Amino acid sequence: MGVARHSRIELSRAAAAQQAMEASENLEAFERHWQDFLHRLERVWIKCKAQYESSFRWQGWSVQIVRLRRNDPLLSYLKNARDADQHTVTAITARRPSELTLTAGGPQGRALIKRLTIDKNGQLAMEGVGVLNVVFRPEQTRLLPVVNRSRTYPVPRSHQGRPINPEDVLAVAHAGWTFYAKVLDQVEGSFSADGAS
Repeated sequence: MGVARHSRIELSRAAAAQQAMEASENLEAFERHWQDFLHRLERVWIKCKAQYESSFRWQGWSVQIVRLRRNDPLLSYLKNARDADQHTVTAITARRPSELTLTAGGPQGRALIKRLTIDKNGQLAMEGVGVLNVVFRPEQTRLLPVVNRSRTYPVPRSHQGRPINPEDVLAVAHAGWTFYAKVLDQVEGSFSADGAS
């Protein structure tokens, strides 16, 4: 059956959606690209199945992937987030508000702030005594647990036994993309002797 051409096209489009997420200048665009990524990634599997399921070896070969898609926290989340986005009106993302944290540092563990200003470019200036540690976290998109067919799928914290940072949407996307890229490599290697595509 040869190369999974249609699946490869969808995998490439999923990669483009990841790159667009990374390059997004605002959260609205980031979230649109996330939705596109989910759609394209699921189509990788749908197209792969459509191409290879007529092979007598497909059922035996695909059982492990089907099980992973059902039971692996990352893979089941990605599939069901896509389904919830496509077939329901439930939100799959939310916004974490920006946060500014000021903590006193230095040997005394305290600081006196006489004046604190933030200019229009977001630059912070302080007049005072002591050391002040400043951490700013901008507003971010965060993933939400998704409900599909009355079942809740929590935001994934692991994939195939390895931890994933559920707060890093790009890392979640990359882990899903990498899994399906490996699946395509395996299926093409396993089914290349079954004839031309």
